[in-house]
Amino acid sequence: MSETTPRTVARQYVAEWMHRVLPELQDVAIHAIGRDERPDLWHPVNGRDAGSWGHTLFGHDGFSFMADFDRMPTDNRLLVVLRDLAVHEYAHVVLFGIEPPRPPRPPQPQEDDVDDDDETFAASYRHLVATYCPWFDHADDFIRIMLHIGHRSTRADWMGRMFPWNVMAAGPMYGLSDISEYIVALGDEPQRCEGMTLTDVARTPIPAVFGAFFRWDTSR
Repeated sequence: MSETTPRTVARQYVAEWMHRVLPELQDVAIHAIGRDERPDLWHPVNGRDAGSWGHTLFGHDGFSFMADFDRMPTDNRLLVVLRDLAVHEYAHVVLFGIEPPRPPRPPQPQEDDVDDDDETFAASYRHLVATYCPWFDHADDFIRIMLHIGHRSTRADWMGRMFPWNVMAAGPMYGLSDISEYIVALGDEPQRCEGMTLTDVARTPIPAVFGAFFRWDTSR
């Protein structure tokens, strides 16, 4: 690789990693799109995405994820950050595709809760999500799929393992217990479901113990 930048690493190596770890993606084109390339798709009213490193896009020619390359580290953490971002967004694609039961949406803001100015709307929205439902769109169904991806990454053992504490799910960021507690609650399901696609896994009922732990975690 002539130049090592977040953009080139994303485009040349992350897609290859995903193809090897997730066989269901072998025939799917994977695209990394910079925020600066399509600023029209990174609009501040996208809620929490406005302050994140990336988000999911849909397309007829494959799976695309957006990344704010300017915020990426340039040291040896880069590959891990980009890889985890890509699979985090792919987990959303899996769940959006099957439309599983969703958690309740945060209460709708009252008129005096959100500023009318577009530049402050995103911050106001993020405050509401953090106040009422920090795990919105990252609930038990999402954590479950990310743990399956983490397991498959470890099994593949190529281009670095995705260790359980580094799967961008659960934890304080989402107002939840540590990911290690969710690993225990999920048990051996990732091992038992190795031969299934992630979509097929997501179509099966969430294990009772795992679902019960999440309900307890979000009721505290």
